[in-house]
Amino acid sequence: TREKEEQLKGKESELKGLETDLNVRKERIEKKEAEVRRLETNVKKRERIVKKAKKEVERLKKELDEREKTIKRGEELREAEEKLKSMEEDVKRRMKDAKRRETKIKRMEEELNKKRKALQSVEEDLVERKIKIEDEEKRLKAKGEDLEEKAKELDFFFRKEEEKLRKKVEELDKLLGKKIKEKVEIPEEEEIKVEEMPKEEVKPEKEMKAEERLSEEEEEVKPEKEMKAEERLSEEEELMKKIREEMERRKVKEEGPPPKEEAVSEIEDVMPKEETSLMKEIPEEKKEKIPGEEELREKEMEIIEAVGKEKDQDDLLKLMQKSKKISVKNAAKVLKVSEDTINKWANELKEKGILDIRPKFLGGANLELTRDALKRLKELEEEEKIARIKSELERIREEQKRIRGTY
Repeated sequence: TREKEEQLKGKESELKGLETDLNVRKERIEKKEAEVRRLETNVKKRERIVKKAKKEVERLKKELDEREKTIKRGEELREAEEKLKSMEEDVKRRMKDAKRRETKIKRMEEELNKKRKALQSVEEDLVERKIKIEDEEKRLKAKGEDLEEKAKELDFFFRKEEEKLRKKVEELDKLLGKKIKEKVEIPEEEEIKVEEMPKEEVKPEKEMKAEERLSEEEEEVKPEKEMKAEERLSEEEELMKKIREEMERRKVKEEGPPPKEEAVSEIEDVMPKEETSLMKEIPEEKKEKIPGEEELREKEMEIIEAVGKEKDQDDLLKLMQKSKKISVKNAAKVLKVSEDTINKWANELKEKGILDIRPKFLGGANLELTRDALKRLKELEEEEKIARIKSELERIREEQKRIRGTY
């Protein structure tokens, strides 16, 4: 029993030691659990802090991206502003050039207006001369027709007179032959010898005397009517000469106008001295050559082949640049449009100062390029360029205002 009690006491002591050990371990575990709990709370706190930091980092990244975008936009705006400034300077420079050109063009237009006035006066004078020449031609034509009728009448009269004279001469020849035979009796043998003699030999004295008598008798026998006819013949020959001279003059007029140098000299005689000096200052190479009718027809045929289907005002301009002068009728044929459309285009181009419409005497009109047509075309192109640049500048300014309004 004592052993058992001792064993029990030993076991109890062991159990107590184990309990103490367990308690110590429990305390340690509890301490560790508390420390773990504390650590967990710390970790949770740190996780919260990290989440907040992440959000802050994302926010900062967004801000940085936005700032970079604004910086880029600002740089683009600066570049656009610099471009605008350079373009504005270019436009100002071009406007100055345009103003200088406008002053030059105005001065040239004034000079051209003076020349036009002088040329108009010359043209009016030439038109008056042409009208006078046409009236003179009509008068001469009527006179020529009258003279031709008179010439026909005279020719008919002369033929009748010639027939009468021929008959009378034949009768006189017969009478004279009889008289000669009666007055000069030549034997048959001598007559045969005279016939056989060559022409170069001298005629016998009797035959010479007979011929002289014949001529004297013919002069005596000539009637008064024949003498009057001869006088009329001489008068009519003079008239015929005058008619021929007049016909030759008319032919010269119909063949064409005088050469260019004579026409220029006539114009210079009519024009004032200032304008003639200006005309002389122009070099001969720049003076336009007047094309003939055949050349104009050839050019028109070439233009007909080159022209397309759809036509507008530019086609008329191209046609005028090739031909320089053409009638409204021919232009309508070439471009295959109506004369009304040609007149409409021509009036528009006349308002721009590119074409001149010159009416004809017998109806219709001719279209001609003005002397400053090329200058006017260049001016119109410059005006279109300036208008395009201005519209582009306005568009850029509006875009710039819109961009500034957004930021």
